[in-house]
Parts: sequence; structure tokens; C-alpha cells
Amino acid sequence: MRGSEEAAALAPVLSADNAEQLLRLIWQIQAARREVFPDDRLPEASWEMLSELMSLEFAGRRITVGGLCLAASCPVTTALRRIDELVELGLIVKEQDPADARRQHPAIRDQRRGCA
Repeated sequence: MRGSEEAAALAPVLSADNAEQLLRLIWQIQAARREVFPDDRLPEASWEMLSELMSLEFAGRRITVGGLCLAASCPVTTALRRIDELVELGLIVKEQDPADARRQHPAIRDQRRGCA
């Protein structure tokens, strides 16, 4: 599904009240993102990586650096730079895989979770 097909598929699901609630949620997420990253230093690929890592954490799963690069929907070299930037910002850590020293698993840093 693309564009208008997606909108048509969602139309029966979203009432005017639900659409307004969804829009308010989107605005709240955007406001929170601007509050945490006021200088707009966080490119979209980085935001996608953070979302992916949080989703995996909720599911109790892990991902490798290579897997996160693929999930970022950008060139691998760009994704690797973004991962390094997220580490520098203190938002994520790269944990060594105890079974394979060549492999690392990026994870959300505990202090940034907002819940414990």
C-alpha cells in the first residue's frame, strides 16, 4: 500500500476524535524530541535507530550493530556514523557480545530510558 491507499485503509479506523488524539500524540512526540534535542542534532536515521532499540528492548530482544544499520534505512557508513554520534551523546552504549568478540550489541543507555 502506498499514499492514498494507506490513507483509505486507515479512514474507517480513525474517527475524527481518534484522528485528533493521534495528531496530538504526534505533536507531543515532536515537542519531546525538540526538548531532548534542541539543536536538531539528531538526524532522522538516528531517531529511527533509537526507536528500533527501544522497541527491541520492550520485546526483550537485542540487535547487532550491523542489524541496526540495516534498520536505519540509510547507507551503512552513515548508520555507523550515527551510531557513534549516539554513543558520544550518551544515548546508547555498545555492549560486547560475550560469545563473539567481533560482534557488538547497541542498547539504550539506562540513564536515558526515562523509566526504571
